[in-house]
Amino acid sequence: MSIDLKIAQRIANIYSLAIQRQQYHDHLVKIESNRAEELDKLVQQRTQELRASKYLMEKIFKSQLDAIVVMEECQSLNIMDCNPSAERMFGYKKSELIGSSLEILCENNPHRLKLLEKLARCAEADQHFYLESYELRQKNGNTFPARISATQMAGHEGDCFGWVLAIHDESERKQYENKIINSDKRFNLVLDSLRDGVWDWQIDTGDVYFSARYYKMLGYEPNELPASFDTWRKLVHPDDLAYAEQVVEKALEHGNTFVMEFRMATKDKTWRWILGRGRTVERDEQGKPLRMLGTHMDITNKKNMEDRIRQSQKLEAVGTLASGIAHDFNNILAGIIGYAELVMDEVPEGSKSHSRLNGIISGSERARQLISQILTFSRKSEREVSAVDIRLIVNEALKLIRASLPATITIEKEISSKLPFVMGDPTQIHQVIMNLSTNSLHAMKDGGTLKINLSTTQIRIDENPKNYDVSPGEYVVLGVSDNGYGIPDTILPKIFDPFFTTKEKDRGTGLGLSVVHGIIKEHNGDIQVTSKENKGTDVTVLLPVYAQASSNLDKHKDDALIGSEKIILVDDEEVLSVVTQDMLESLGYSVTALTDSGDALELFEKDPHSWDILLSDITMPGMTGIDLAENVREIRPDIPVILWSGDHSILPEALGGSSMKSYFIKKPFRQKELSQLLRKALA
Repeated sequence: MSIDLKIAQRIANIYSLAIQRQQYHDHLVKIESNRAEELDKLVQQRTQELRASKYLMEKIFKSQLDAIVVMEECQSLNIMDCNPSAERMFGYKKSELIGSSLEILCENNPHRLKLLEKLARCAEADQHFYLESYELRQKNGNTFPARISATQMAGHEGDCFGWVLAIHDESERKQYENKIINSDKRFNLVLDSLRDGVWDWQIDTGDVYFSARYYKMLGYEPNELPASFDTWRKLVHPDDLAYAEQVVEKALEHGNTFVMEFRMATKDKTWRWILGRGRTVERDEQGKPLRMLGTHMDITNKKNMEDRIRQSQKLEAVGTLASGIAHDFNNILAGIIGYAELVMDEVPEGSKSHSRLNGIISGSERARQLISQILTFSRKSEREVSAVDIRLIVNEALKLIRASLPATITIEKEISSKLPFVMGDPTQIHQVIMNLSTNSLHAMKDGGTLKINLSTTQIRIDENPKNYDVSPGEYVVLGVSDNGYGIPDTILPKIFDPFFTTKEKDRGTGLGLSVVHGIIKEHNGDIQVTSKENKGTDVTVLLPVYAQASSNLDKHKDDALIGSEKIILVDDEEVLSVVTQDMLESLGYSVTALTDSGDALELFEKDPHSWDILLSDITMPGMTGIDLAENVREIRPDIPVILWSGDHSILPEALGGSSMKSYFIKKPFRQKELSQLLRKALA
């Protein structure tokens, strides 16, 4: 019985243990089942995330504006994939690109090996790389600049199994860059072509931009001077600096545009007159000026021209006054001298009265010489003009000078062997040389050297470095130099003023250089004087070369001057109108002479093609000759026109103010001169 109980108890224990094991197994199964469910959920979640990520990456891949190209293997570089932008950029379909080598995109590029080599090097070093402005090729053969960014795809062990290339088309950026470069070039060309130098002042920093023209205006190379406000201050003339700074300060304070004239120093230590303009272009929130822009224009030539105009006006005023009183004054002097001589005959020679009367006559003679100089100065047209060999005149003048030359003064002359003639009055040119030489001798009281030079020079429109006031052409250059006392800077601008002299009371009238200036201008030349105190003076005179026409007519061929054309002639001076008509009719022309330009225009309008040429005076009441010619040309553009005037000074103005190409002749004219011009106009 006890054995059965033990067996039953053991069986119960085994059963209980079996139940526990089953329960534990069921528990483990449940745990694993839960884990499987969780893992399944996690797998599903990760799968969804991967799908979403893949979808997102595909969207990014396809939506990129830059071309994305995926390549396999670092050696083969075959294309595995590409985005739509790559198709658009290169013109290939995706199916055409996949499987092709990268070289299809850089074919014919001499630098394609550079790309392949760089890919290989970066794969070894596990690096990214960039290429700027690399030339790639489209399917149609066109090339374009591209920026390439490459990232390698590596395995777990770091081995490269492919590349991802991001390619950006830089064509548009290059176009913008070229536009900017071209714009800068155009801007610089505009600045260089301007007469003005441009400056840009950053007020808060003191930095200043100077254009290339600004530097060249002062004789410097670009960037040769520090670009700062202090540089400008140092270059401004000390006498003008306070005024210039005051003008700028007021412009900054009130915000208005300033305009001022001042002098600036050049690299060669000379002064140039500058017209400065500027205005504030930028302010801060409190209204404080931050930036100012402006220009500098070199007006030195304008200033010199204004001085010459003032000088000419002075000379003209004195000439007008002189011509009005000189003859009356000579009559007065004639009476004084005559009566003095009569009284001298009545007093004993050697007496005090005789000596005093002799002083009166000497003084009157000096006054007569002065009046003679005044008359020479005032006369504008009383010259005997001919072709002059200036070398002969210089040699003749030097002979006279040597006769009274002290031993302490020597003369050096340098005269070109082949010197063209000038057209002028030999007497007046002789007077110029004598006056200039005498002035030089007076300036060398303690001895020195007088130098006379004769040469030629060519003045061009675009090349006139010394700013001579002459027309373009060839000129004979007369140079008179000395190493005497020189002329102070304060006096130099006045030397051509009438009656201005620095000589002793009895040694000069002050008209010598005024007369010289007038003579040179009458000869269509120019005179310039440079001098340094205690070093000497240099005088340069330009006289136009006489260019004799190569088509001079033979004196025995006067029959070439005759004609039978029909001429309409207009001059408000009836005497000249009749005389000119007779001159032309004697040569065979048919001439209708009128004294009113309105009547002439009315006659021409009736039958424009019955006339062969129009001859007219320029200065006429009502309608000028220029206006008449323009009206006639509107009706018949091909008709030749000859205009004339007795006022020689208006011819250049008439030419400059008219758009016609016509012929001009100065009154009074000879029959042969007019007939030659007629044949030329009618040819």
